[in-house]
Amino acid sequence: MARRKRAARRRKEEYCSFIVEVTESELTYSIMLNEGRKYDPGPYTEFLHLEIKGVLVHPAKYAGKTLDATIIGDRDMVPRPDDPSLPERKPIGVGGITLRGENHQYLGSVPFDVLPTVASMLESKHAKFIDLHGPSPYHGHATIRSMRFFRECDPDDYE
Repeated sequence: MARRKRAARRRKEEYCSFIVEVTESELTYSIMLNEGRKYDPGPYTEFLHLEIKGVLVHPAKYAGKTLDATIIGDRDMVPRPDDPSLPERKPIGVGGITLRGENHQYLGSVPFDVLPTVASMLESKHAKFIDLHGPSPYHGHATIRSMRFFRECDPDDYE
């Protein structure tokens, strides 16, 4: 008699916050002619990125590890009311964090117009920490559902 396969149990989704103390940040911008790029409407293509280096403070498993983060300014994150051609987006998060071996990276997006404000908060030390919140990592990766910038952090608040 053939053995019946059991359905795989669905993993219980637990959430955690990855607290990053920012040590360095740099805002970079570039603009170029849009020569044949089918995804960017208009004559120009712009890139606005905030590169951040930091140290993970929480969870304890990753405390002390360095994290390289890239936050991209996205013009399409906030739909323009005058452009009905933009497809309706259903995002699953604001970014993703990878924590494998010595590779600790975050890649995320914020609205294009907000990124210079975030960069100035980090530069002026009005924000020294980033809280990346989402489901616990699975196979070294987690989708980040919220991102918060703040000035002071007490690691005991996250225990």
